[in-house]
Amino acid sequence: MKTFFANKINIFLVILLSVSLVGIGYLGYRFFFAKEETIIVPDFKDKSVDEVISWCNDNGLTEACVISYENSDDVDKDNVVYQSVKADEKLVDTISFVISKGKAEKKEETTIEVIKLEDNTSKEDIEKWVIENELTNVEYVQEKTDDYEKGVVFKIEPKKIKSKDEEVKVFISLGKHEDKDDDDDTEYIVVKEGAYIGLSLDEFKSKVKALNLTVGDHVSEWDEFSSEVDEGKIIWHGSGEHYVVNEGVRYSLSLGEGIELDDEKYLGLTEDEFKAAMEKIGLVAITDGDNDKYSAYDAGLIRWYKSDITYKKGDTVYYSISKGKKTIVEVDETKYLGLSEKDFIAKMKELGLVPYNDGDNEKLSDYEKGCVRWYKTGRTYYLGDQINYSVSAGKYEYYDIEADTYEDYTVDDFKAYMTIKGLYAGNKSSEYSDNISEGRIIRVKAGTYKTGDSVDYVVSLGPEPDEPAVETQKLEKPSTYNSIYNVSTADEMKNALKNGALNSFTNVDYQYVTNHDLTVGKIVSIEVNGSSSYKAGQFPIDTNITVYICNAN
Repeated sequence: MKTFFANKINIFLVILLSVSLVGIGYLGYRFFFAKEETIIVPDFKDKSVDEVISWCNDNGLTEACVISYENSDDVDKDNVVYQSVKADEKLVDTISFVISKGKAEKKEETTIEVIKLEDNTSKEDIEKWVIENELTNVEYVQEKTDDYEKGVVFKIEPKKIKSKDEEVKVFISLGKHEDKDDDDDTEYIVVKEGAYIGLSLDEFKSKVKALNLTVGDHVSEWDEFSSEVDEGKIIWHGSGEHYVVNEGVRYSLSLGEGIELDDEKYLGLTEDEFKAAMEKIGLVAITDGDNDKYSAYDAGLIRWYKSDITYKKGDTVYYSISKGKKTIVEVDETKYLGLSEKDFIAKMKELGLVPYNDGDNEKLSDYEKGCVRWYKTGRTYYLGDQINYSVSAGKYEYYDIEADTYEDYTVDDFKAYMTIKGLYAGNKSSEYSDNISEGRIIRVKAGTYKTGDSVDYVVSLGPEPDEPAVETQKLEKPSTYNSIYNVSTADEMKNALKNGALNSFTNVDYQYVTNHDLTVGKIVSIEVNGSSSYKAGQFPIDTNITVYICNAN
């Protein structure tokens, strides 16, 4: 024995054997005892994604925790929207969490103005326009045309561009069909429309290569379902007479024959029946975990499944289970206003509703601070529905304001007093005043106002200025002038009027006309501002007057 341990190799083997036995013992313990360890899932409502990740890591569930994100109008950003395994239940396999991305932002629709095409618009002009507008999906198509010279851009599609990544086609002329430019050594390649539809991608690449072209981009947004073209086969490709050597031919693929779900056919099935039905048509059914809502179906039956899209075989169909049949809950419009938040929550729970403070709690009301000032009414509530509410930041102050309360105040002083009362200066209007100096308050809109209201006001423009005197001259009827001026020609009457009766008027037009009832030189008619119906009297000297004088009969 002494000799055995004296040998260093033997000592090493003994140590190695001891370590191995300890390891095997530990693994055995883990196998027989640790495998019985259970994990109870906590309630992650209102918890953050960081807390979810921490829990997953602490429990060695990195692979079992599946986290996804979606927009939510009700749950704050980065907080848990729902969990697939309910609180206090045992974790058997995996657990999915949906985390709020916050409210979805409404995208403003923009329109990019399409460049105006001239007879000499070139590709270079278009490329500058593309860069300026940051367009990312532009295809240049060259075509023969009898109407445009070679190199001229003659068409852009679409005519209205709504986004920078929208597909835009720019058509460039290759010249007339029957003419060949002697200086044009370009070899144009024809790809026949629809020639390669139904081919596999490898077959398509081979055909394109044989034409001395290359395979261009996969236009995934044009991939579509088809009952005629198998999944993964070519469903669209570029075509036409515009290709040149080594140019890329773009393509899209078939998504295969899509599966569309009737939006009512499977409602009311048991969960097992629904899963079996989906499996039969090649889909995988997974609950989204939103199983705490009442519906038109009994508890445990399918109340919803996603049916507004087309599926491929093997896709996942999400569904929800009913908590029970819906029961209408009557909510009085005013009964619960003014309750403390605690009492309101208790009352809503008694009704079978889920109260939710929407966070809009910084407004004053007719109720004390912390009491419910608003809750959503005007809709039908069912057992288990969420009801939003807000609490008051304090009671309004009310003020009776007379029209002359702030008479002769400066506007700044008026606004300062409004601020002190918690009111606002409202709409401003102006008037002339002989009693109130310019820029000061004449009056305000009388009434009873509460905190936060606006008070309209009128500001003085000072005394109204005097209107300048208008210079006038007397204007008679034609018969008067015919008796005053005894003339024998139209020119004599015109000169008599210009130098006499109408000499002060500044806008007089004389017209010579033929009249069978009057002698030459007499006035036929006079029009004032286009009308001969006027009364003799004083008129402003800038009045428009037309005099018609007989020069033949």
